[in-house]
Amino acid sequence: MSVDEYDEQHQETGSGNISKATPEWKEILRQARLERGPDELVLHKAYALVNEQGLAGCAWAKCPNCGSPYRADLRGNVCSDDCYREYLAYVTNS
Repeated sequence: MSVDEYDEQHQETGSGNISKATPEWKEILRQARLERGPDELVLHKAYALVNEQGLAGCAWAKCPNCGSPYRADLRGNVCSDDCYREYLAYVTNS
């Protein structure tokens, strides 16, 4: 399978659920699709872009509930209000 075929079949968000992707992560994915090399997977390029931003002082994290990357400086401990409610329910009802 070629890199292009792989990327077409795997619209990764980090969580496997595009509905959980933050606008910032969707923008990183868009940028990665435009800038990736011919033998580079979109998700790998996206994480390289996040790493560059991290080195420049932009705080990224992975949501403990869904696994999607998100800007921690914008959202706190989880990527969304939905994930906060789900994570809180898991922690308090386990």
